[in-house]
Amino acid sequence: MLGKSNNIKKFLIGQESTDESARLQFDKGRLFFMTPQLLMNKMKLDEKFPVPISTFSMLVLDECHHVHGKTPYNDIMATYRKAKNDSQEMKLPQIVGLTASPGTNKAKDESSAKEHLMKVMTTMDVIHLSTVRKHKENLQEHTSEAEQVVLQMKVRKRNPIQDKLESSISYVERKFNSEKVQKFLDINMQDIHEVKQSLQNTPVQKMEQTYIQWITETRLKVENVLNKDEFVPRLLLTYLRHLEIYAECLEMNSLLDKQAVVDLITAKSSDESIQSQNANTIEERDILKYLEDVCTFMCSLDPQQVECNPDVQEIIHWLQREYEKQGDNSRFFIFVKTRATAKALAKQLEYLKNLSCQYFTGSQVGLEDGGLTKHKQLEVLNKFKSGVHKCLVATAVASEGIDIPECNMMIRYRFTANEITSCQMRGRIRTAGGKEVIIGSEKENLRETINVERMVLMERAVDAVLAMTEHEIREKINKSEQLLFQSEEVERKKALESSKNKVVAKFKVNCRKCSKDIVEGHNLRILKGSLHVVFDNSIFGRITRKPIKHIVTEDIKLTDKVFGECGHEWGHINVYNDCELVVLAQKYIKVYNVAKQVPINIKKWKDVPYKIESVDNDDILAFRASQLPTPE
Repeated sequence: MLGKSNNIKKFLIGQESTDESARLQFDKGRLFFMTPQLLMNKMKLDEKFPVPISTFSMLVLDECHHVHGKTPYNDIMATYRKAKNDSQEMKLPQIVGLTASPGTNKAKDESSAKEHLMKVMTTMDVIHLSTVRKHKENLQEHTSEAEQVVLQMKVRKRNPIQDKLESSISYVERKFNSEKVQKFLDINMQDIHEVKQSLQNTPVQKMEQTYIQWITETRLKVENVLNKDEFVPRLLLTYLRHLEIYAECLEMNSLLDKQAVVDLITAKSSDESIQSQNANTIEERDILKYLEDVCTFMCSLDPQQVECNPDVQEIIHWLQREYEKQGDNSRFFIFVKTRATAKALAKQLEYLKNLSCQYFTGSQVGLEDGGLTKHKQLEVLNKFKSGVHKCLVATAVASEGIDIPECNMMIRYRFTANEITSCQMRGRIRTAGGKEVIIGSEKENLRETINVERMVLMERAVDAVLAMTEHEIREKINKSEQLLFQSEEVERKKALESSKNKVVAKFKVNCRKCSKDIVEGHNLRILKGSLHVVFDNSIFGRITRKPIKHIVTEDIKLTDKVFGECGHEWGHINVYNDCELVVLAQKYIKVYNVAKQVPINIKKWKDVPYKIESVDNDDILAFRASQLPTPE
């Protein structure tokens, strides 16, 4: 009916729309489709043309199990709650939430599961819970339950790649005991003592997540002592990067075959060569040479020496078996944990010509890092629907919001899921007689058993809420909503106080990996509330660029990766209003208090305790003008 009316228009609020054009669309349109984050961006009070929540008569939140914590969904509802409490007369939208599974929040009993469900309803201010009950038989005529097959991963009998990687880790770890390193670690300072303790307690199991966590925590401790010595901290960070490379390759080897590991270590070795081009110690050059030798060893391994990964062979078996049954009607999803695995597995399955496998990942990173642009995602999905691609190897980004009616098999490979993700992934299977194949370790497969138990608790929780009267539900939600609003008010006041308490002080931003100076604090600016920009033209003479596939978000275009003169990555080049800007990435930098000569540990830019000026369009125009050559 909506499409037939000339007075009602549908608008897609695109990522490239400006504040003003978006507001015009809201003024003219009646039906809008957008992500929660885009909507939240348009409702922010610091926008030039903020859109009040009272603009809407109804908000339909798909995948509403995300309405919790610090998510865009809950940010929207927090805005709703504030508007509701600020003005009793304000006309607010009706909230409708859709989900296949509200989850249980790790509930162990029915009471806890019910409490979680009531919390989800509270955050959306809804009192009616709707699920098919009266016409279940009719629903079952249009849906089917996929057959689930759970398989335990297998282990190779011969594994020379694993042996080499484990010996390489041992080699690097022994470097921590060198005379130069030990002499530095023996300095009587608390920060250095913490580094020493961490290096003396390396986890035994190198293939567990605890090892990667240890690397991350130790790296942070080393970064805090970068200014204590010119050479050793940088050397330690190099060692930790190499340990991380070998650990990542170990994981890839456990998941896929030789070529995937060779491709990964070759790429990592190339990146490390760039980062170490200014290596200032023999030790740093030696460890790079060792990595290059390991890379050469991997490439030269005789295929006959390396046993194929039995789990990959199992995947291939299922793909071929189901394709024989389904033919060109085949549509298969394979879910894996990381972008690197998705890309590598899709490449390994290329020889299955009938399937034309393709990877499907998120758009948060560029193509060179395994990401896909929004345009490319749509292209891949359309080709999957039409049958050009019959198999997609995807990360969790494909578990929600994708409807492929022809999908008849989903394989979950070494992917630990909670009950919601498990349900969402299973929901990709739409055809009768579909199959869900889960391949995992004993621990991973035990998690799936727990998921099934939690789904039962969730169903019982739904029944328990449906048994409540509307008055009981409303009374409980009203009380809970007030408590929730009060806690949010406290958080808002804290955030306001934090912004007011930011001090004017002399600080600088340095490279996280080597402590190279990047910019003085007074030359740092904030653009559009979150982008931290170097407002000093000399930066362009101290960086090198690596072009990437252009990514456009709203009115900003990201064009290049930025590397400092030290060889380490610092951020990106963003183009805004035709002006090139160096935007620093928090994960690559370290903030220092100049007066005290101490680092300031921050998890996000907003945690910086110092005042940083914001810039508007006029400031950007002036900065762009300063970049232009002076007429003779």
